[in-house]
Amino acid sequence: MHARGIVETGDDNATRCGATLYLGAMGTKDDRIAIAQSFATVSSFIGQRVALLAVQELHYKPYIRDYVKPYLREDLKGVYAGLKREGVYIAPPEQFPLTSVLDVERDYE
Repeated sequence: MHARGIVETGDDNATRCGATLYLGAMGTKDDRIAIAQSFATVSSFIGQRVALLAVQELHYKPYIRDYVKPYLREDLKGVYAGLKREGVYIAPPEQFPLTSVLDVERDYE
């Protein structure tokens, strides 16, 4: 799969982020393990953040402990624990009554 090749050998850029998200959402467990094993080559905030999302369904031992934690940026510590291994990549839109939008609009008249 082309996305896995990008994750394993690609530069830390937007293309790799996209491939990482794709494999996390649509790939196999082996694809997620490959993301964890390649984590050491990602140093940007967004690259690591996306990789953490993609590996959220992997067990901490051995994958996160051995391949991710030693290379994790300080500003991303605690993110994996907060993901709760649910495999959720996006949240549904916030529900709010349409009348609240109309009320705000009316205030500008």
